[in-house]
Amino acid sequence: MFDVDGHNGEHREMTREALEIMLRIWTEDGPWEHRGKYWNANGIAPMYDGLMRRHIKPFQSPHPPIGVTGFSAGSETLKLAGERGYIPMSLDLNTDYVATHWDAVLEGGGPQRAYSRSP
Repeated sequence: MFDVDGHNGEHREMTREALEIMLRIWTEDGPWEHRGKYWNANGIAPMYDGLMRRHIKPFQSPHPPIGVTGFSAGSETLKLAGERGYIPMSLDLNTDYVATHWDAVLEGGGPQRAYSRSP
């Protein structure tokens, strides 16, 4: 993608909006419509007595675990992981930055047991 303002967080807004759409696709039966700042999408109504419908419903309920990556120090995306119980992943090799990533997850609310795959 071009002309995305990473310095002012536009890419984070785009990610949040895209995640909202993915969650709707996975959890809501159509029809629905999303007309957002960055993305437009819609859910279709089942057809032919429910035999034809969007085919990407996950086996996990309500949806599969979601992982997001953080790169910058104190990553806002990893704070989002903490807020929503997503799987946090570091995408940086700079130890000074990586050292701040878990703190960012905790600042967002911390890991949530409900989303863990551990017993």
